[in-house]
Amino acid sequence: MLVSKGNTDIESESNYILEDLKSVLNHIEQSNLGTESEEDFNALFEDLDLNYT
Repeated sequence: MLVSKGNTDIESESNYILEDLKSVLNHIEQSNLGTESEEDFNALFEDLDLNYT
């Protein structure tokens, strides 16, 4: 779904996916809360700057 949205050429639909991508990455980090691998996923993507031009 994210790829389809990013590739859309329909004028009425936004192809801006950065907020969606941030949400997905945040979900990945939080999906491990309370598990054995929680420490491995904590702040996993903090060095990824999605706003870098």
